[in-house]
Order: sequence, then structure tokens, then C-alpha cells
Amino acid sequence: QGDTVTSEYHQKAVSTSQESLSRMVVEYNKELYPNIDPDTLSQIEQAAKYGDISSIMRSYEDAITHPIKNAFFGEFIRLILIQVQKQKADVESTLLNLEQLLKANELNFSILAAIPAVIVVALPVYTYTTRDRTSSAVYSFIRKHLRDVHILLNKNLVTSPLDNNNNNNNREPIISVLTGHLPLTCSEFGRLIVGIEILEFYCTQLKGNQRDWMREDLREIANEQYSVSQRLMTIQRMYGTYSFLRS
Repeated sequence: QGDTVTSEYHQKAVSTSQESLSRMVVEYNKELYPNIDPDTLSQIEQAAKYGDISSIMRSYEDAITHPIKNAFFGEFIRLILIQVQKQKADVESTLLNLEQLLKANELNFSILAAIPAVIVVALPVYTYTTRDRTSSAVYSFIRKHLRDVHILLNKNLVTSPLDNNNNNNNREPIISVLTGHLPLTCSEFGRLIVGIEILEFYCTQLKGNQRDWMREDLREIANEQYSVSQRLMTIQRMYGTYSFLRS
């Protein structure tokens, strides 16, 4: 209620200044043109209320050509005071409009003021929930591609020369053109390497020991000196080590 009363006082002050300006302009024109038409005088009065004092500007321009002389013997001082009154009315009107604009947007300013606090509260929550969603997606991709690698190796378990000869102490490479042993075809070996590269990529998004240990496990799976059964055992160890693979 206090704001409403203050606004009413400001509106009244602006109206008073505009009416005062209007009377000053009208009185000047009456003295300058004693026989002025009432309708013309009414138009001048209405125009002055809205800040239009063009009716006295010609006299002001004439008076300013000899400012000192007209200050003492003319209407120069009076015209300057009318100009001052106009500036006063304009300033008060501008301030009133600004006050009304601020009141109309008070809710918007309140919202803007609350935005930093909302950001401070929401950012940690958003970061936490986004991190959880990102981790879940990474775990899901790792499970999928590790399953593909597991399936590929399991299909070739019987064809591994090391699996067929457990007493052989010399580990042969998984692909050896010289010895003629081909436990994995070139296509299968290529799929294996691609799968491991994909897992390496997602592995970089893990943290701490999980990232380092999984890199070591993936190197074992990609190592040509390891038999298919050894690689499958490495995958079994991974399932036992990383809880997210069992989810």
C-alpha cells in the first residue's frame, strides 16, 4: 500500500509540473498576442501539457541573438525559466515511467535475482545425475562389446592348437602363418581387435583402478601369445573383478 501511495504522489507531482508549464506558456502567448484566438490558445495549452512549447521557440530564438540586452530589457529570462520548467516536467515524467516499468517487471527481476541461487542448487544435482546416467551408458557398452568378444573366442576354443595340446610348453601365437596354425581366421581376428579397440575407448571413461586394470586385461586378450582358453579365463577374471559387468 505504501508503494501505491508513493506512486500516486509522483503522478500528482508530474501532473502539477505539466500544468504549471502549460500555464506559463499560455500566459506568455496571451501577453505576446493579446488578440489570440481562444481555440488556438486551447491548442497551445494542450500541447504544452505534453511538453510541446514550440509556440514560444520563435521568441526564444529572437531573444538569444542579443542575450545580455534581452536579459535586462526583454523576455529572455522568462523564456529560460519556461525552458527550465519544461526540463523539470520531462525529468519527472521520465522517472515516473521508469518507476512504473520497474513495478511492472518486479516479478521478472525477482526471478532474475533467484537464478544464481537456483544454479548453485541445481548444478550439483544435474552433475550428479548426469554422471550416473553417463556411467550407466558406459557400463552398458562395455558389457555388450565384451560379450561379443567372449562369444567370438568361445566359438574358436576347440580350434586353438594350445587347447588341443595342453602338454605343449611352447606357446604359439594365435595367428602364425609360418607354422600353419590358424585358431582364428583373419576375419575373426580382425573382429577381435576391433572389439578390443572399442572396449579400450570406453575404458578411458572409467576411473582409478578400474581403468588401469581393465587396460591390462584387454592387453592380455589382444596378446597373440595367449591361447583362446587363456583369453577366456581373462574374461572370466574380468567378470569377477568388475561388479558393473555382472549388472
